[in-house]
Parts: sequence; C-alpha cells; structure tokens
Amino acid sequence: TNYVRQTVSGWPTHVWKWRDVVKEIYKRKDDVAKLYTTKSDTEFNDLISLYKIEYVFVGNKERETYDSLNEALIGKNMTKIYDQENTRIYQKKN
Repeated sequence: TNYVRQTVSGWPTHVWKWRDVVKEIYKRKDDVAKLYTTKSDTEFNDLISLYKIEYVFVGNKERETYDSLNEALIGKNMTKIYDQENTRIYQKKN
C-alpha cells in the first residue's frame, strides 16, 4: 500500500503560513529534541505513542543537531532496520 508518511515537525514555515499554529510548531520541535536526547524510556515511548511514530532516522544531521543524542536508548526501544555507514533507521517494535 502506498501512502504518505508524515513527520512530527514537518516543514515549520508551511505549517505556520497555512495553519497559523506557531505554538504547536515549537512544541513539536521541542518534542523531537526530547525524542533524540531523553534518558528516559518512559518519555521516549510516550513521544512515540503521542505522535504515532513508526520510524526514527539517525544520521549525521541528527548527530550535529542533538549534541546529547541518545542512540543507545533509541536502539533499546526500537528495532534497527537499516545500518549503513553513519546512517541508521529504527522501526517501532510491535
């Protein structure tokens, strides 16, 4: 089945311009940062559930953006389905 997968934060300028929901943009941006940096399994899994996240991408940009990226926690709570050079994709466990 082909269908569009949405991201948690999307394109902030587009969301702001067309939906005028600035507070939501910043909340989601903060939640994405928490997802990548939290040390709490509970907080991580709560965010996965809240946004119905199926995949988490970890590449060079994520490592540059989130200094305290906690990939060990991501790997503990999700299944690694792709690992090539510095790029990994994790999938939600069933």
